[in-house]
Amino acid sequence: MSIFEYDEERERELIKKAEFESGKEEGLKLGKAQGIELGKAQGIELGKIQGIAALIQAFQDLGASREAALLSLKKQFSLSEEEAERQLNQFWK
Repeated sequence: MSIFEYDEERERELIKKAEFESGKEEGLKLGKAQGIELGKAQGIELGKIQGIAALIQAFQDLGASREAALLSLKKQFSLSEEEAERQLNQFWK
């Protein structure tokens, strides 16, 4: 084969490799973006739980009632009655 001959098989291989690399790069970008979003959501949820635990502990330290803590949880964290009760049961010592 001379240098002027077209190598169709080689051309297909080069295209296939370029498409693979492009797809791989796009997949990595998408995976990274999804990972960042998941990490943010988990961080927000963890912060909320830590805040709830701190609020309950503060109410206990101040000698406040469970009912006062329950009302504050519902208001400060926009929790339903059931969720506020669940959190109180989890963190009230």
